[in-house]
Amino acid sequence: MMNEKVTKIVDLLFQQIAPSEEVQALREEVLNNCQDRFSDLIRSGLSEEESLAAVAESLEGMDEVLKEYPRKGDGAPEASGAAEAPAAGEEEPELAPAYSEFSPDQIQALDVQLAGCDLEVLPGETGKC
Repeated sequence: MMNEKVTKIVDLLFQQIAPSEEVQALREEVLNNCQDRFSDLIRSGLSEEESLAAVAESLEGMDEVLKEYPRKGDGAPEASGAAEAPAAGEEEPELAPAYSEFSPDQIQALDVQLAGCDLEVLPGETGKC
């Protein structure tokens, strides 16, 4: 049984990684392991919330693993083909900042590590956080 929230957690983990066959295989393996872990925790009597928290906690070390893979926009080939280099004399196009939206019911906690960038947090339409 696939849990949609577990899938979203894994998707968030991989959202900034440039696609490749190796990355897709790793994502599928992580997703399958997380789904299995979630199911095992539910069967052991934990609530859905506790199980999701345990799955998210089990992924804490993945940021170190994923550092080895190119990020989207780092000149890595996209799924549709290789990124084109600028012609001689042309400047490299400026990349748009990464932007993500989250629904409060999707996220229990947000751990943000910034390295030389700004973060703007805006309230949702309801003004609730």
